[in-house]
Amino acid sequence: MDQSTVTVIAAVIAVLGVIGTAVASTYAVVIKGQKDREIADLKVGQDLLIEYDKDLRARRLVYYEKLLSLMLPLAKYPEPEPLTYSKLGLLSIKLRRWYFEGGGLYMSEPTSNRYFDLQDGFKIVIQKQDNRWPQNSELESLGGLKEYLKRKKVSPEVEAIARGELNMSGDQVPEEIYARLRALGSSLRTSMTEDVLTRAGTYLRDERRLSK
Repeated sequence: MDQSTVTVIAAVIAVLGVIGTAVASTYAVVIKGQKDREIADLKVGQDLLIEYDKDLRARRLVYYEKLLSLMLPLAKYPEPEPLTYSKLGLLSIKLRRWYFEGGGLYMSEPTSNRYFDLQDGFKIVIQKQDNRWPQNSELESLGGLKEYLKRKKVSPEVEAIARGELNMSGDQVPEEIYARLRALGSSLRTSMTEDVLTRAGTYLRDERRLSK
């Protein structure tokens, strides 16, 4: 192989090396650009989720405060006041109005379930008091009370209310039934606080505890 051929081959190799380096550099720039875009998109998505969570929590606080005030008739302390059937019916209507005036849009699924548990309890008591709750003979045709309630997927507290007896001679809801309704109200309030994290520790308080 003469010197000119060697020189040509060396030149070709040098050119290929330059091209390879350029291609590699270009590829690296493209990959970096893609990664930068992915990171930027991820950050934008995270920022949107954070803003959405903040906005949802703020709206929930407004509606949940209203719902909490409506449930005053179900308070346990200092001592439960007698609950009449008329007050119970009015409370159920107020909760329904709160739901359709916007509150229902902001409840989490667990809180929504607790809300309807309470409304189911109200509904059963009202229907029993108005003699509209299915009679034993009707329930038997549906497979019995337990099977009937199972189909409706009610909570144990609601089932206990369905099995309880009402005093039809007066206007007051029996204490046992009233206690069940208060328990359903308590479950709803607990779920509300979990939604807005008002019983969770704060960053500042946790930092102070760790520094001790």
